[in-house]
Amino acid sequence: ALLNRTGEILVVNESWRKFGAANAIYGSDFFIGRNYLEICERAEGDCAEEAQATAKGIRRVLQGDLPSFTLEYPCHSPTEQRWFRVMVTPLRSDRLAGAAVMHVDITERRLAEEALRVSEQEQRQLANALAEEKARLVAAQSVAKVGSWDTNLARMDVIWSDETHHIFGTDPATFEPTHGDFLARVHPEDRAGVASAFDRSLQKADTYKIEHRIVLADGSIKSVEERWRIIHDGSNRPTRALGT
Repeated sequence: ALLNRTGEILVVNESWRKFGAANAIYGSDFFIGRNYLEICERAEGDCAEEAQATAKGIRRVLQGDLPSFTLEYPCHSPTEQRWFRVMVTPLRSDRLAGAAVMHVDITERRLAEEALRVSEQEQRQLANALAEEKARLVAAQSVAKVGSWDTNLARMDVIWSDETHHIFGTDPATFEPTHGDFLARVHPEDRAGVASAFDRSLQKADTYKIEHRIVLADGSIKSVEERWRIIHDGSNRPTRALGT
């Protein structure tokens, strides 16, 4: 809509007319010849605050106090949620002659932003729940003196729980174990038996158990019971070993 310097609507385009007719908000005259500032200032109900803010913004543009004015606002219908951006720019030739007021539908962008906000909130909630669950697991393993481990059989690298690191006397912040690192810490007299038992276990999905000794960096010896199970893929190839 084009406004003169006092805020009177001089002309509106076809989009303004179509929107007004579809939503029955402009009346048969589509506000032409009426003062848009007064219409916004008299607004009541939903979005009245935004309408009054729009009137103030338009007035400041018409007075030359602002180079332009922009405001995003909701304009929901009974059947759908909608958001718009109103943009006001001055009309000039050799002097300020009025302003152009444009309302642009930004519903798609706002719905996408809201979906992203909900998704991020759900991810934060999930992350918090996982952190709490991990804390409970760490505490339970510490009390029971049971550590867990997960071996990737393609790369033979291993993930140790905090309690497993505690059992082996290693620092999880600096030590990233492999299957070879584990075997190197098995007592030399038990190492061949442990390696052979692990190799045999790769043939089928079953639970295996063996008792053996480990040697810590300070030379102290611990006896442990190792339990594990091999996970196979759809082609029956062993992919992971999970154990305690």
